[in-house]
Amino acid sequence: MKTTANSNNLKVNTGLLKVVAVLQFLLLGLFYYTQWQQISLPGILNYTVFFVFLFAWLLVLADLLQQRIYQKWFWYLGMFTLPFLAILLYAFQRNSLIHLKENSFSK
Repeated sequence: MKTTANSNNLKVNTGLLKVVAVLQFLLLGLFYYTQWQQISLPGILNYTVFFVFLFAWLLVLADLLQQRIYQKWFWYLGMFTLPFLAILLYAFQRNSLIHLKENSFSK
């Protein structure tokens, strides 16, 4: 499969999106649990949590820009106000949102 720099054919695998969303949510929960228990963690774990979150956020944002989904403005707003929850919800609702947009009455 050959891709070029000006290609708009970014394909996001739904399975990968779900795995990354769940992983970032679990790592974030671990991070907050250790902060609550006042356990010091190695710095690499803190960076891992941040970079997994950043990867998941960019993956969902790229998919949002590419797909035609139902009420896209709501998901953009959610990505900036509650990013951790929006990533997880979007990963599991993606297919139904695309289906709703294709079958909506407001064409």
